[in-house]
Amino acid sequence: MTCTYGSYRNPVSHSFIEAAQGLGIPYNEDYNGARADDVGWLQFSIRMGQRCSTAKAYLHPVMGRPNLTVITGTPCERVTFEGKRATGIVIGGEGGQRVLTTNREVIPSAGPIISPKILELSGVGSPELLKKHGIEVRHALPGVGENLINHLHTRFNFRINKKVTVNNLLANKLRGAAAMLKYLVTRQGLMAIPSVTAHAMTKSHDAAPYADLKLQIAMYTAKDRYLDSSDGLPTDPFSGIGLGQFHIYPQSRGHVHIKSADPADYTEMKANYFSAEGDAEAALAGMRKLREIAHHPAIAAHIVDETEPASTSIAMPICSRHFLQCHTAGSRPVRDDPLRPTMLSHCFS
Repeated sequence: MTCTYGSYRNPVSHSFIEAAQGLGIPYNEDYNGARADDVGWLQFSIRMGQRCSTAKAYLHPVMGRPNLTVITGTPCERVTFEGKRATGIVIGGEGGQRVLTTNREVIPSAGPIISPKILELSGVGSPELLKKHGIEVRHALPGVGENLINHLHTRFNFRINKKVTVNNLLANKLRGAAAMLKYLVTRQGLMAIPSVTAHAMTKSHDAAPYADLKLQIAMYTAKDRYLDSSDGLPTDPFSGIGLGQFHIYPQSRGHVHIKSADPADYTEMKANYFSAEGDAEAALAGMRKLREIAHHPAIAAHIVDETEPASTSIAMPICSRHFLQCHTAGSRPVRDDPLRPTMLSHCFS
């Protein structure tokens, strides 16, 4: 798996790092090295300006192996059993439903949202839930789909005086075409990376044993972070940056479960954000640190005004759906432990 620094660095991102340092957060050249804490440039799973996915890194180089078959466009619907022993899977897709069998192992590896769905559709999970949807109980394991851990991201948006953001590329066709040409020729520039350029890992309070907050700068702003372009440009029409944060170790726990026995149905997810003591306080601490960074002279020189939430209240963005994004960390049990979630790391790519 290739891990590289982004090829796009601009004065505003530099000033974010400088401002964080001015607030006492030391610079860290390599947060994947000896120490993860502190502020620095983000690293990405990017190779030659293109995303280096797990498929590109691990599957594509060995696709010729005789003991490997990769089938795409075929969602797994459930695991098949003989008694308590898993014997294969049922897959769907354009070719219709098929059964694939094995005399070795079946490993559900579909992530924290879909893996619980596959297990429950297969009859592995809470007996009450399975019976509710008319699914035969193969193995009673109430922890399936429980203990969902989600990173809740909140942010402030700012108008800036430098044309260095995604907003500028989308608002000006000539500027956007030039950025695209640069990317196609050199595989560099803003289009060669995600929108986030730098981050800081720091403590929410002095007594914390280690960094529990992630602060970051994104080179775009929009009223809807999902960039819905149904009513015009997906981003704001002016140069803008987002300063965001999330609590790395939230204590709130939720769940994700099937809503029916139909494999085509989406799961039902409830994260229970801020339900545990300390989570809201950590988020507020992160937002205060972002405001402190924004007010530091290094980055304040680039900021024209705060566009959203444009309020002196720190709590406001935590209550607004426009400032939320999520990184699911885990939701299914390990072996027969009904309460321990499977933890999954995430990175920018």
